Amino acid sequence: MKSFLFTIQFCLMAFMGVCNLNAQQMKVVFEGNETFHNVTKINVKGLFCKINLIASQQEDVLIQSKIEAMQDEDAYKTICLNDGGLLSVSVQVPGDGYASHAGEITISLPASIAIDIDNTSGYVELHDLKQANLNVVTTSGKITAKDSQGNIGMQSKSGNISVNNLKGDIKTSSYSGSQFINNLEGTITLDSPDGDITADNINGTLHISTIAGTQTITNVSGEIFQKSSSGAVKISNSKANITTQSLNGSVNLFDITGILNITTTKGVIAGS
Repeated sequence: MKSFLFTIQFCLMAFMGVCNLNAQQMKVVFEGNETFHNVTKINVKGLFCKINLIASQQEDVLIQSKIEAMQDEDAYKTICLNDGGLLSVSVQVPGDGYASHAGEITISLPASIAIDIDNTSGYVELHDLKQANLNVVTTSGKITAKDSQGNIGMQSKSGNISVNNLKGDIKTSSYSGSQFINNLEGTITLDSPDGDITADNINGTLHISTIAGTQTITNVSGEIFQKSSSGAVKISNSKANITTQSLNGSVNLFDITGILNITTTKGVIAGS
């Protein structure tokens, strides 16, 4: 009986400990709001912070940042340095022993400024950018881009990439993350060894390559250059000249108008 009561008491104490832990909320440990003049390029190393890129009608670059953490650590901060037009933005964290944290950096920038972003787990979102010259790299952070135009490159190891309504020279690459590509116009290059790619409503030239990931391509006007190893490929409802190379994966074509050049080693070709 004593053993039974002890077990109940232990479980109650453990439950209360979990509740107290969940009740703790992260507190704001840093906030920044800075304006920079005569900027020609921006380099961002955001680590865990979400990066928001938005268009600005002003000539200056505005950077707003906020970092939250479970513990009140003075070491957290965003460091911005403008060296002859090159604006470097980085996130500083405690040397060791820091707790859970989250952050967000919003960058308002005029057209034509080149920007490179290198993030670890932080998400990256961009919208309404004009004449963009942008390259985004994350490890696991999701990348979302919409309503923009220019030269835009996006790369993630395991994070998903979602794109909607872009124009220009667009390149995406993911190792295992999925890609969702919609409403693009221009020269489009999509690559993923293991992640699936879904591309819809493309106007221009589409280069798409996977190894094991599946490809689902619909509503393309222009040209399609497709490569795959073992992943399945489905192309439908398109008016395009198609060149496809597949090793072992199946190739399915439906409602296609255009010149077809299909090569496969062991894969099955089907369509109507």
